[in-house]
Amino acid sequence: MKYNAFISYRHTEPDMYVAKRLQQKLEHFKLPKSLRKNFPKERWRITRVFRDQDELSLADSLSEELEEALKDSEYLIAICSPRYKESEWCTKEIEDYKKMYGLEKILLVLVEGEPETAFPENQLYRDKTVTDETGNTVTVREEIEPLAADVRGTDNRARNKMIDEAVVRLAAMMYGLDYDELRRRHREQRIRRIAGIASICSFIFFIFGLICFSLFMRINSLKNELEDSNENLKVLNKQILENDEEIKSQNQKLTEYSQKIENLYEQEQIKHAESVADNADAYIKAGRYYEAVEALMKVMPKTKDDKEKPYIPKTEYTLTNALFEYDFNVYVFDSILPLPDEFEYDEFWGSIEEYRFLERYLAGDIVVGAGQISEDIILIITNTADFFWYNPKEYTFFNYTISWFNTEFTDNINRAVYRDGKLYIHFDKNDYVSCFVMKKRTDDQYVYDMSKDESSKLRTKGLSEDNPVLWSDDGKVRIEYTSKRAVSIFRGNEENPVNTLYDHKGHCYGIKKLNGTDYYAITFGYNGYILNENLEEIARVENYYDYSPEDNCVLQYMEKSDGTGYAVYRYPFKSYDELIAEAEKMLETKNMKIQ
Repeated sequence: MKYNAFISYRHTEPDMYVAKRLQQKLEHFKLPKSLRKNFPKERWRITRVFRDQDELSLADSLSEELEEALKDSEYLIAICSPRYKESEWCTKEIEDYKKMYGLEKILLVLVEGEPETAFPENQLYRDKTVTDETGNTVTVREEIEPLAADVRGTDNRARNKMIDEAVVRLAAMMYGLDYDELRRRHREQRIRRIAGIASICSFIFFIFGLICFSLFMRINSLKNELEDSNENLKVLNKQILENDEEIKSQNQKLTEYSQKIENLYEQEQIKHAESVADNADAYIKAGRYYEAVEALMKVMPKTKDDKEKPYIPKTEYTLTNALFEYDFNVYVFDSILPLPDEFEYDEFWGSIEEYRFLERYLAGDIVVGAGQISEDIILIITNTADFFWYNPKEYTFFNYTISWFNTEFTDNINRAVYRDGKLYIHFDKNDYVSCFVMKKRTDDQYVYDMSKDESSKLRTKGLSEDNPVLWSDDGKVRIEYTSKRAVSIFRGNEENPVNTLYDHKGHCYGIKKLNGTDYYAITFGYNGYILNENLEEIARVENYYDYSPEDNCVLQYMEKSDGTGYAVYRYPFKSYDELIAEAEKMLETKNMKIQ
């Protein structure tokens, strides 16, 4: 096409300002070199963006030039504000373009107002033809989420900062790239450009040093010839010394500048890794464990000594959760399966019609899956990821949601089925089926039984008004209360805490050093927290009981079925390298065939 994009906007401020700046920025945008291999050379730049500079009167129609430009544009960028919706011609431009190329090619930029007041009506909803319960074909309005960038600001100076981000976001949409990835590559290219400039400066200073050295040698050779000119020689020597000091000063500045560049790059890597950890945590809550592990592995170093990527404790903590380490007696992620073909669909998921009557007790939730737990128990699964046990003989119905998983899912469920001891779930935003299996402790992990009285005695000593400080068993770390639910962790007798740990179940009972390491395990509430050498959390251990230094294992308790006490199990402490190996194994064996 002739144009990469057509900018549609209202000829009023600040809409005109944003449209002009966007055109300038987009036409100077270049793909980072690391991404160019995926595109032909002519697409490495956004070269032509059409922006009409003349306001149309009410009596005009779209000119032939505008119609041709609209038709020859790969994307339409609408500069949206409450004023935009009032323009007859802006509405016509976006309607004509939608008819030619569809909603996917229309990108929105929000200048003022909120989406519902600024975005064109046809970008917020679309009409969809469906068949109702009586078999009639009806048209309904479906809400959609448009592709948009936000440049709202109090003035043009504030908008300029937002426009730079918007250009990267629009380019990501136009190239079909991930925004975070393009943004990171763009920053890396800018940092490399700065580093290149610094290298040129170093070379200049090196040449300058060679010149000064040459001058020094020449002066020394003249010294023998000018023995009678001692005063002049002293002047020249003074100049040489001054030049030498200037060179040293410039070299020092260059070294400091290079160090700042390296620090800036490392800070950006840390921010990116922490952002990925937050996204991975959201994936976990949405039941998308494979995506969580895959995202984390892209920012985590192979080993903690690997200098290519910075080590971030937050990513290790999130990876531990995604791999279900230290969890037991709950259903954990096992693998992903391709969605069944159309003719296999009903056979795979089974029928749930006989359990539809239970929806009257679900406050609006929908039954999406079922499965036989035992002879008398049917597992009922709803679209909001709630799990119920239904006994058709006694006509009883119990909520078992919390006891099935170690997290509450945030994504809805389309379909689910339980069979042969495995749980299969199709989450709303996934294009695959997630398989879960029960994770139980094995007989060889069993240690001993413990009565409830014995358990209570072990938890009688802890932080309190009478005992305001706890020390680790090696005497190098101390703990004090920050609040009722939080503790401060100090190294030795230092006044400032290294870390503050929070647990909503409260009460801290002790801290132990992990055998042969600089790590510590702290008992807090019903959980244990593993702290690294910097006293930062890298893992949470539910039902934590103690740490066994003999075999470097954490001890976890599980209530016995008769309610008389607890069974204690051991589980090996997983090092960073072992976690990475577990994650790689999971990614290698992600797909299984539907049986």
